[in-house]
Amino acid sequence: MQPLPRGIYSIWNYKKATVQKTSNIFMGEDKNYYSSPHRYIGLAVEMHYNLEFFYGQERIALYKRSFKAGHYISEDDHMPSSHQYINEWSPVFFQSLVQRVDRTPKNILAG
Repeated sequence: MQPLPRGIYSIWNYKKATVQKTSNIFMGEDKNYYSSPHRYIGLAVEMHYNLEFFYGQERIALYKRSFKAGHYISEDDHMPSSHQYINEWSPVFFQSLVQRVDRTPKNILAG
């Protein structure tokens, strides 16, 4: 028999996934979305559950896995420049839009 390897043994799970039009890959088990570089949109990639994404032999993204469901975990440079405005979206951003319009019922009735 040969000696055991000296490194730490880790279990790897694999899954095939397609990069969505939003540059995201959905991980159904955790119900989260992880971004991928936009040039891989529509392509089948391999997901390693330590959250590495591969296209062929090339690693295209690496994340720390999130077990909190319903989140988008993204890298800004994964999105095409035409989509990067979405990074500015937050509750504060949308509140500022509402304040610009200010169409609350009391103001509509008064106006």
